[in-house]
Amino acid sequence: SRFYPKVIVIELTPGYDIYKNWIDQSMNFFAPYKHKYGLDSLFLDIDPTNNIKMLSNAYQYNSSILRILPNMLSVRRPNLDGYAPLFGVHKGPIKSYKITPQECEIEPLKYKYFIKVLDEIEAHNIPIIFTISPALGNHDINYYKKLLDVAKSRNIPVFNHLNDTLFIYNPSYYSDTFHMNSKGADAYSKIIGKEISNYLKENNINL
Repeated sequence: SRFYPKVIVIELTPGYDIYKNWIDQSMNFFAPYKHKYGLDSLFLDIDPTNNIKMLSNAYQYNSSILRILPNMLSVRRPNLDGYAPLFGVHKGPIKSYKITPQECEIEPLKYKYFIKVLDEIEAHNIPIIFTISPALGNHDINYYKKLLDVAKSRNIPVFNHLNDTLFIYNPSYYSDTFHMNSKGADAYSKIIGKEISNYLKENNINL
């Protein structure tokens, strides 16, 4: 148990986590790790023939080649002890975003495995914290409703900064609408780090 993390912080991204988009793209990232614990059933759930396809190491890595080659040929971002900051400042207009019901359609398979991940963490008595980072402009919190319902049902704390006015109207903190640059990441990290630290102290969770 000494190898288990003391706490797990999950940044909520509904499009990746539970909604009906990006599932095929997401699988490309996981293909090289198919034989790791818990992933075999995931690939079988998506396509029963994956069990045969994945016998070939070439197949596992083939889907990644288009992502790897540009990274090899392009100028890489600075990597500071695992922190790879974005630079530049967003120049476009600041918009408000409303969500349509179609954008909040649950992908049953993704939702199933999101819940399985939470079950696995909780089975080892590891505290979970959800966070929602701010994005430029005003964003519809209803996009997160299903995940917030999950948090409520499991008594998982949520540190929600989606529409934090310290950030959402300040383009100097963003390289694009959804991604902070180094300046914004530094400012937000100080705030969310302090909030999480205070929560852990208040709940006697020792790291």
